[in-house]
Amino acid sequence: MNEPMSFYDRWGREYHPAPGEEIHDRHGVYVFLIAKGHTLLSWQNYAPDLAELLGGKIDEGESIGDALHREVLEESGLVLPDASPQNEYHQKNGVYHIQGTPPSYSIHHQTYWVMDYEGTLPNPIGTAFTGPEGNRLQWVSLESLGSVRITYPHARALHVIAPEYLP
Repeated sequence: MNEPMSFYDRWGREYHPAPGEEIHDRHGVYVFLIAKGHTLLSWQNYAPDLAELLGGKIDEGESIGDALHREVLEESGLVLPDASPQNEYHQKNGVYHIQGTPPSYSIHHQTYWVMDYEGTLPNPIGTAFTGPEGNRLQWVSLESLGSVRITYPHARALHVIAPEYLP
């Protein structure tokens, strides 16, 4: 017998769907991008108190790598190198989307890549800037990453892929 799955919003609050409530599947890819001892984080306008890794939904027929390149470009304007990840991690999360109307549930099948970025940085390290989609971005030092409040599913993944930077 399957155990009921718990669903969490981006702050880590637990929710449970009512019997018969629709649950969608969603596939996404995210990157822990490292450059000069920093990582690039994003703060969405609908959740400005939580940082998240760059990335998002994998579109129908799109490869994981193509989706990640597209998402990073859309969110930050940054072109990722054509390189394989140094590390890859897969995670399944029950997600409660509180910002939707009406709120909804989905099971996220997420792939996380760890990559070094050695290209030219379009914005100064440590300075916040606005991305092409209007979200706030900032290169955050790896030493201070543990003091940044990060969205629940991404924090769970970071504890696996980059535990040395977290408390």
